[in-house]
Amino acid sequence: MPPKRKSKKSEVFTLQQAKDYLYSRNHAEASKSLWMNCIITLTHYYKTIDGSHVTTLTKAEQFEKYKDVDIQPLITDTDKTIDIIMNRIENSTNGKDIALETKKTYIASVQRITDPGGLKLTKEAHEIYQKKFDEIAKESADIRNLNAPKAGNAKHPDFTWITIVTEYNQFLAEASFTNTKVGKKNLRAAIGVGFYVFMRPRRVQDFASLMYYSKRPSDRELEGINIIYGDGDKLFMSIDKFKTRFRTTGRTNKKKEVLPRFEKELNPRLAELLKDYIKKDNIPDMSKLTTTQKRAGVAYYILSKDEEHKEGYDDNSYSKLLSGFMKHIFKRNGLSVNTMRHSYN
Repeated sequence: MPPKRKSKKSEVFTLQQAKDYLYSRNHAEASKSLWMNCIITLTHYYKTIDGSHVTTLTKAEQFEKYKDVDIQPLITDTDKTIDIIMNRIENSTNGKDIALETKKTYIASVQRITDPGGLKLTKEAHEIYQKKFDEIAKESADIRNLNAPKAGNAKHPDFTWITIVTEYNQFLAEASFTNTKVGKKNLRAAIGVGFYVFMRPRRVQDFASLMYYSKRPSDRELEGINIIYGDGDKLFMSIDKFKTRFRTTGRTNKKKEVLPRFEKELNPRLAELLKDYIKKDNIPDMSKLTTTQKRAGVAYYILSKDEEHKEGYDDNSYSKLLSGFMKHIFKRNGLSVNTMRHSYN
C-alpha cells in the first residue's frame, strides 16, 4: 500500500511580515498606521477567546506581543475574519459594537496586506472580502441617507452645478496665486476643488495620496498608487482602482488579471494650476528617486500635511481638508464632497 502523501505546509505570514509589507507600500503614512492598528486588533481577537479580549496594552505593546504570530490561517479563513470584524470587535471606549465605517476600515486593512506581494489569497477569498466591503459601504451610505435625491445639498438647495462652476471660475479670476502663504493657500484650494469641477466628481480615496511623476512610471511601479504624471506639456491622472485579481493556471503558474486603471488627461487650466504649485512648493518628482529610496518606500505627496510633502492624508482627513477648501472658495459652511456629487449634472 503506497504511503499517504503529506499535504503541503501553508506559508507562514507573521504580524511582523504584515507590517514590513504594509510600510513598504506607497500609501499615506496615516493610512498605513490605521490599517496596521486594525491588523493588530484582529490578531489580538484571533488569539483570545470571547470575554478575554479586554486589555490595557497599547497598540505598540500588542504588536510586540503578537509580532511572531502567523496570521495566515486567520486571513485565509474569510468566515472567521469577517465574523471577528462584524460580531466580536468592540469599541474600546464604551464596549459597544464598532461603527460600520470602522468595520469597512478593518476589511480594507485585510485587503491592503493581501495586495500583490503580500499575504497570498485565492481569487475567491479576494472576491469575498471585496463583496463584504461593498455591502458595508452601501449599508453605511444608506444609513447616512447619502443615496437619497439631493441629500448632499439639502442645506444649500441653490448650490447647483452652474453655481459651482460660475463661482469657482470667479475665484480663479480674482484670487492671488503669488509665491506667498496666501497665494499657495489659494492654489491648494483651487487644485483640491478643481479635481471635482473639471471632471465628474470621484471618491475621496482617488485624490488623498496623489504623487507627482514627471513621466509615467512602469506598470509595476503603478500598482497600488495614485499619481499625476507628465507627458510633454500635458499632465495626466492615473488612478488605481484596487481591483487586482489573481488567476491560477495549472498547479504553479500564476497569472495576474488587472482591471484597467482610470487614466485621464487633466483639463489644461487644472494642469496649469498644478504645474504652478509643484514649482512654487518644490514638490519632489517621484520619477527621480534613487533605487535605494524606492526600496525604502520613500514617497512625496502633492497635497500633504507637512512642508516636505512626506505625510499624505487618509480619507477622513482629506475629506475635511476639501470641506475647508470649499468654504474658502464658495463662502458657505457645511459643504462636502457629497455636496459636489449630488449637485453634479
